Amino acid sequence: MNQSEIRKYEMSATMERSDVFFMKITESRYSIPFHWHNGIEIICNLSGKVWVSLKDRTIELNEGEFFLVNIGTLHATKSTPGNIGILVEFPNEFLKKYIPDIEACYYDINPHTTDRKIQTKLQIFFKILTDMDIIISIKPEDYMLRFNSLVFEMLFQLQHNFRIPMPERKTKTQKKHEQRLSMLIEYVYSHYRDPISIQEAANYVHLQPQYFCRFFKENMGISFLTFVNDVRLYYVYQELMSTNLPIGQIIAENGFTNYATFRKLFDAKFHCTPKELRNSHPDVKMDFLITDNNTVL
Repeated sequence: MNQSEIRKYEMSATMERSDVFFMKITESRYSIPFHWHNGIEIICNLSGKVWVSLKDRTIELNEGEFFLVNIGTLHATKSTPGNIGILVEFPNEFLKKYIPDIEACYYDINPHTTDRKIQTKLQIFFKILTDMDIIISIKPEDYMLRFNSLVFEMLFQLQHNFRIPMPERKTKTQKKHEQRLSMLIEYVYSHYRDPISIQEAANYVHLQPQYFCRFFKENMGISFLTFVNDVRLYYVYQELMSTNLPIGQIIAENGFTNYATFRKLFDAKFHCTPKELRNSHPDVKMDFLITDNNTVL
């Protein structure tokens, strides 16, 4: 996947007086469909549970655990209602300034390790995350000096305690599969408001429909239709939380043409009706969206 494709699904903007993105999540976003970042993302869970899904596995984060998503790695997240967490993202442009070979770097954080030495390193890293949260919450005079010092301490810890050799080089077939997946994901994010058929999607990546369905499920762990509906539900959720638009309008404008199907999918994911979800979060004004211009809305 090339750089422009990766940027398509970034969900961040750097903070004022800092080159990184930091967010305290105090209202559960429930789930975010598969996407990627042109940078390193760290997901830290403070309460409840968070699940980070990669193409081949799902990592469950309990309270006090965190996970690192490497540059350009497809991932999806979901959490229990009321989850509280921390999200940190290091843009690639920032990383290159201080780690010139960042494109050759790969980091491995196993939140469930039984190795005591690694557990100690994880505890040190977790304290940096919570110190960031404290300094941003209290905001003492010149607090960004302290925050930025923690940013560089975190990078140091990553380089010295969690960097591992890059995985083996991908075969031509693997690279071709990744290219097709990136094309499909970009296609869905660009057309989720419109009807999307299996035939159209298969034609887009030059595959037969029967093989296309098997290809997507084998490489993503979910069906293509499930992914499409996950993207649509994500945007429905965002608009329910951030606008006063009529619920019927939100549903229709985000690609759902059958209300009964929508209600079944919505209930399975959120365990409530759209009206109940909106009424249960009256103070929520806006959450950040997946955008194509690297900004938080």
